[in-house]
Amino acid sequence: MLPDTRHSLILRLRHADDVEAWREFVEIYRPIMVRMGRRRGMQDADIEETIQQVFISVASAVVRWRPEAEGRFRSWLMRIVRNKLIDQFRASSRRVATAELVEVADERGWDDELATEIEREYRRALFRRFAAQVRKQVAPATWDAFWQTSIEGRAVEAVAEGLGLSAGSVYAARSRVVARIRALVQACEVDDEL
Repeated sequence: MLPDTRHSLILRLRHADDVEAWREFVEIYRPIMVRMGRRRGMQDADIEETIQQVFISVASAVVRWRPEAEGRFRSWLMRIVRNKLIDQFRASSRRVATAELVEVADERGWDDELATEIEREYRRALFRRFAAQVRKQVAPATWDAFWQTSIEGRAVEAVAEGLGLSAGSVYAARSRVVARIRALVQACEVDDEL
């Protein structure tokens, strides 16, 4: 079964009782925010507080999100994250005027950096999700051939010998797995352009 696309996930987030949608959303976006907070020197407690504030803001505002007015979902989310980070810095011991915080955020390139981080982490989350799905659909040797050559970077010949396959079989197995993952990602991205 093809997992929900970003747009359908967003629609599902509008229902506070859709636990699976919120679990997926948190699974995708929480690691992004943890890394962003750590890169900015935030304490773990401040990071967790910021994340909770982001999720509360998303939960209350997602019913009003419209791509034609707000732009892409990740851009909209990035604005929320940026604002919550500024709020957290304002509340922390590093007291700076709000106008200066916005200026500092702009100088640090937070908007571009946040957008890049969110996009990178989103793609990683898609890979993890679809790789786990494809792994269940292929033979263990096929998966091992893909994983060892593509992820671990082992030589095809060494993997072939270890798996008792020909080098051509390893190349074919890797190609099949990559094609399946790529197809799932592309199907998801078509809907994500909203």
